[in-house]
Amino acid sequence: MIDFNQYIIGESKEKILVESIDENRAAALASAQQAKKSLHIFSHDLDAMVYDKSDFLEAAKNLAIAHKHSFIHIIIHDSRKIVQQSHRLVELSRRLSSSIHIRKTPPELKPHTEAFCIADETAILRRVLDNRYEGYVNFCDRLECKNILDFFKIAWEKSTPAPELRRLHI
Repeated sequence: MIDFNQYIIGESKEKILVESIDENRAAALASAQQAKKSLHIFSHDLDAMVYDKSDFLEAAKNLAIAHKHSFIHIIIHDSRKIVQQSHRLVELSRRLSSSIHIRKTPPELKPHTEAFCIADETAILRRVLDNRYEGYVNFCDRLECKNILDFFKIAWEKSTPAPELRRLHI
C-alpha cells in the first residue's frame, strides 16, 4: 500500500492512483491530518469505510478546533444509511456544530455520481463513481481544486441541512 505520509499538501504535485478502500482511507486521512483550514467532502452516503474511522475522526476534530476560521463542509445525497449506522462524523458535527456542517444535495444534483474530498483548497481525493474505490489523489493541484470547489459552492448554496441528522433533545 502507498505511504501517503510522504506526500505534503501544497508541495507534492504527483497524481497518485488509488484503487482500494485502504488506499482511499489512507489518502483521506493524510489530507485531513495535514489540513490547516478546511475540508470539503462530497459523497453519496459519507462512506463509513473511509470517513467513520477513529484516526480520521481525530484529524477532523483537530482541524475543526484548530482555530475559529477552520471548517469542514460535507454534502451528502442520502442520509438514511448514515442515520442507521450512527456515523460518528455526524456525532462529531453535532458536538462541533460551529465548524462542521452537513447538508443534503438538492434533487437536481442526485444523479451526480462522483465523490471527492478537498483539503485546504489544494489537495484532492477524487473518485468518478462514488460506489467504487478507483480514483486518484493529488496533494498539490490548486487549479483542479478550484474547478471542483466552484461546483461544490453552487451545490452548497442549493443544498439544505439534513433534519434527520439533528439531535433531538428530550
